[in-house]
Amino acid sequence: MDLKELKEVAKPLVKYLRENENPHQKIIIDQMSVKIVSYDVFIPVKEIEK
Repeated sequence: MDLKELKEVAKPLVKYLRENENPHQKIIIDQMSVKIVSYDVFIPVKEIEK
């Protein structure tokens, strides 16, 4: 897998998500589809280290 190529392919999807969706959504891509999924509740169980 060429990670540089994957990064370039993903850039338009990330841009789309930032401009059109909310911060609680993610894009899931597989061989058959592209899905935008939403998480209404997110509770971290571990504090993020700074």
